[in-house]
Amino acid sequence: MTSDLEQARQRAQEAFDALWQPGERRRTLSRDKALYWLAIALGVKPGLINIERANETACRQIERTCIGAHGPAAFNLKSERRRL
Repeated sequence: MTSDLEQARQRAQEAFDALWQPGERRRTLSRDKALYWLAIALGVKPGLINIERANETACRQIERTCIGAHGPAAFNLKSERRRL
């Protein structure tokens, strides 16, 4: 049986993968740029995102953030860099 935490991590990973992996709605982001965008969207320093180490609450937040991302404006990385 899969624990709630494992299920939350799996859902978060699937939502994140949908941002950068080719599919129906193709993105032009690399995995690294998608991680950078996610860190900015969550308000954490880039490089600190690790779904495998995240708790359930963080996984739910990652999942919601990734699912809520849509359109080119969601990936305006150049403007976000200035805020760091």
